[in-house]
Amino acid sequence: MTVKSTFVSGERFGVFIDGSNISMSLRQTNFFLDDEKLINFFRNESGGSILVRPYRYETLPPISDEEHHKKILNWHWRLEHLGYRVISKEQREHSDGQRSKGNMDGEIITDMMDFSAHLDHLVLFSGDGDFCYTIARLQQRGKRVTVIAVEQTCSNELKRQADGFVSLESLEDSVGKQQNER
Repeated sequence: MTVKSTFVSGERFGVFIDGSNISMSLRQTNFFLDDEKLINFFRNESGGSILVRPYRYETLPPISDEEHHKKILNWHWRLEHLGYRVISKEQREHSDGQRSKGNMDGEIITDMMDFSAHLDHLVLFSGDGDFCYTIARLQQRGKRVTVIAVEQTCSNELKRQADGFVSLESLEDSVGKQQNER
């Protein structure tokens, strides 16, 4: 399935990007996502559909890592300048002090459900099977949901639940960049 084949002219759609999930999945490939190319792809290649706004969910490193924290905040500012709505929160340290966590699933689910009243089609960038129930509920509301994710790391249940699945790798020529362009 191609992205273009998932759109219907005149429909309103939103894009919801699970940044942590997509970043982790892309680490297993030699493919880097170009944020500007991605937003332009949806603005220009959606067959007459209307992009309401892309939402990108990202975690911030702990503020104790000041240099990295500032770097990520600057990147979030660039994303917002391109037209993304960035939803972020700081990672939380586990009690063992060795790991941190910044799960954004709750925020993504809440926004998908809330904004679905204004959308015909929702595009989810994530391979996380935890979204299956949310997709089913959106479908009960008459919404179409397309999942875009890295093929090898996407939950099979999520692929089956979605109205359409597009391999992120199939978009590399349109939305990818070389490692030295990072």
